[in-house]
Amino acid sequence: MRKTMQVVLGAAVATVMGFGLPTGTTQAAEYKYPSEADCQKKDFAKDNLTKGACVIVIRRKGNCMACHQMNGLSSGNVATQLSNMKARYGGEAGKKRLRAQIENPHAAVKGSAMPPFGRYDILGKDEITQLVDFLLTL
Repeated sequence: MRKTMQVVLGAAVATVMGFGLPTGTTQAAEYKYPSEADCQKKDFAKDNLTKGACVIVIRRKGNCMACHQMNGLSSGNVATQLSNMKARYGGEAGKKRLRAQIENPHAAVKGSAMPPFGRYDILGKDEITQLVDFLLTL
């Protein structure tokens, strides 16, 4: 029993300290967002997570930072802070809820100030997928 408790405690400490994260996993506090200028360079964003981060910072796309607070990027105070997203929207059901919220927030929250990015084709389906995948790393 004591050995089990040591293993569990050790794993918890390692997780909190950021040790043992799978390769490619970044904690939100450590993530360095790309600049809007970089994102607009041809072929800058090669992987889906970087493309998702670019959706956030490009003002003509998501521009999430205008309303949402994000560690290391913005101090928006109009909408919910974008942190702990994996815990809030984990699993396939959570991922679907997050996608639906981005596509048409008015379906879930009447009178939402957030634009329906999918319904008005502000973001394409691939961009929404990239954004959701990125947000779930936060």
